[in-house]
Amino acid sequence: MLQCAASVSEKQGAKQLLRYIKRVACLQGLCQGIKLVWVDGGYRGADLLEYVEKLWQWTLDGLKNR
Repeated sequence: MLQCAASVSEKQGAKQLLRYIKRVACLQGLCQGIKLVWVDGGYRGADLLEYVEKLWQWTLDGLKNR
């Protein structure tokens, strides 16, 4: 869990968390097998998608209301 100020968007908070995980070796090791991450609408958008692909080579899939 990463706690951010209320003024930090979901996308910016996600980027902060992913950068932190990348820097901490034991957390990075736990995430090596991840290929697909399902996200809700707050995390959609090309900017976060490209960031995650570049940093982790993960695919983000946006969940839609059914």
